[in-house]
Amino acid sequence: WSWPGPNKRPVYNFRSEGREFSSNRSLIVADGFYEFTDPIVPKKKRKDKWLFTKKDEPIFCIAAIWRDTPEVGEAFTMLTMEPGPDIAPYHDRQ
Repeated sequence: WSWPGPNKRPVYNFRSEGREFSSNRSLIVADGFYEFTDPIVPKKKRKDKWLFTKKDEPIFCIAAIWRDTPEVGEAFTMLTMEPGPDIAPYHDRQ
């Protein structure tokens, strides 16, 4: 994966299918995440925002990897995969 230039965010989503990560693994603790879609109402200027949480669970974890570089410092990337049936109508990965 590549690191951003100046003034860019050091966070990426990174597809994990078929890859093994033997070091620098991490978990991101979350209580939800958002996906954005084109607006249902065509005249609306902003995208529609959908909040996803776990039913009957206050928190969950998202798989991640991290590294420390001189250019950025500590940075991480969330690992993604093909979406499940609950997320697929909103996004092409989860």
